[in-house]
Amino acid sequence: MRATPEHTPHTENCLICGQELVYAAEAVNLDCAYCGKSHLTDVYCTGGHYVCDACHRRDAVSVLRKVLATA
Repeated sequence: MRATPEHTPHTENCLICGQELVYAAEAVNLDCAYCGKSHLTDVYCTGGHYVCDACHRRDAVSVLRKVLATA
């Protein structure tokens, strides 16, 4: 699931939907909701969203540019 440009990120919990984060005992392979790249992670939300470290560190404008460039 890709985040859309009109999406307003949440400031707590999941950046996409605001649901609680899961800190799993074992890592799973998930696609970043912003850039679409696949990563092995043990942190994702109860709705299944995942944001990679690189996208999580970017400011909102940079993320929107990336999403629009890959749309």
